[in-house]
Amino acid sequence: MSYGYQAPYPVRPRQGGCAGKLIVAALIALLIGASLSYLALSSTYSSRLAEEEASLRAAEARVKTLESENSRLSGELQSLKQRYQALQEKYSSLVENYTRLKEKYESLTSREAENEAEVEETLKQLKEVLYYRIFTLYDYRSGDYYYAYYRIWSYDYLHYRLNPHIHVYATLENRFVPENIYNATTSYRDSESSAIREIASDLHDISGGDAELYANLALQLVHQLYYNETGYTKYPLETLVEGSGDCDNLAVLLASILAAGGYDTLVLLVEVDTPQGRAGHAMAAVALPKPPADLYKHGRRVAYYYEYKGRRFYLLEATWLRPDDENYVDPYMPDALSYPGAFVGDNPWGEGIRVVDVIYIPGARG
Repeated sequence: MSYGYQAPYPVRPRQGGCAGKLIVAALIALLIGASLSYLALSSTYSSRLAEEEASLRAAEARVKTLESENSRLSGELQSLKQRYQALQEKYSSLVENYTRLKEKYESLTSREAENEAEVEETLKQLKEVLYYRIFTLYDYRSGDYYYAYYRIWSYDYLHYRLNPHIHVYATLENRFVPENIYNATTSYRDSESSAIREIASDLHDISGGDAELYANLALQLVHQLYYNETGYTKYPLETLVEGSGDCDNLAVLLASILAAGGYDTLVLLVEVDTPQGRAGHAMAAVALPKPPADLYKHGRRVAYYYEYKGRRFYLLEATWLRPDDENYVDPYMPDALSYPGAFVGDNPWGEGIRVVDVIYIPGARG
């Protein structure tokens, strides 16, 4: 048997119902909302895109700036590297020079120490060295002869000889400087020139204090030194030790002996007539308590003098003939007394003599 159901009336679909309309409306609304959202999002995205593009352009400009700065810094770095390299090379050169100079200094220091030792040893040896000078003096009044000898320690001599500042190289006229002549002539006061003072003391004893005899004995002593032309000035002790000198060296020595004896003296620069013509020459002159008389007893007729500040200073010729001269005679021999220049007041140059310059040397007092 079969069962079934039959509706009381047949079911049919509705035409244009409300539900369909709602669905359509919803879809339309959804589309409109999506469109509006799209539009809103599109506007947002466009704005952000513009901002990003602006940022990108700014970043690109910054990149270019940084690239330029990097290029500049790279150039400076390269320059600094080159300067560093140059400084490194200079430093290496300086280190090398310093090392070489240090080695040289150490070598010189070592050599200096050796030299000091050598100098010290030399000085020890020099303490034993002395110079010995002997002179013959003739007292023409009594006829007696005297032998005067002097010892000069090398230290005293080298005190002058090794001092280049006291020696002047020039012609006679140019080196006739008052200060130099005065300092040299008055050096008899120095402790190193005690030999000059000894000579003065001996001459005073032999002459018995007679000024004229003293001056003539001083002439005899200086005339025993060899006349030798020199380029440099010398101090009296140097001339005495070396046994020779130019006219100014001998005149300064003679004036120094006279001044040490207490007599006011002049050192004169004169012009004289020579076989070669007019020439410069140096002489001495001394102030005596009374005019000289001994020269008249040996053939002189005139005693020559130079008047200085109201006083008469009698001429003294400090040079003598050389031993190789055919007319040479020892200055202490009686025959020498007849030779021009042997006495104070003599003038071997005649009337043509002319005084050019004068340096006054006061005699020792007390």
